[in-house]
Amino acid sequence: YPYTALVGIRIRGRTIDEVGQDLLAIPEVFSILSVIGRNDLEIQVVARDMATLNGLLTETIPQIDGIVGVESALAMNIVKYDHPWGRFE
Repeated sequence: YPYTALVGIRIRGRTIDEVGQDLLAIPEVFSILSVIGRNDLEIQVVARDMATLNGLLTETIPQIDGIVGVESALAMNIVKYDHPWGRFE
């Protein structure tokens, strides 16, 4: 999965937990964080190719009920990626 994108999501009409549950069903979504700030959720997605990433960001994710905004950034170079604490529950 050479493509990694950081995605901010704005939600209206549904709870963060409800939208989060829908995002859990997408295999390429590997991180879902509830945040304070401009967005309601920040997620990380991976893709094998640009066409798949495009589909995720323009079709799959925006079509989830309650999502009113998607703002993405493609990771160009991952300088550090370390999860020493294990999985967050």
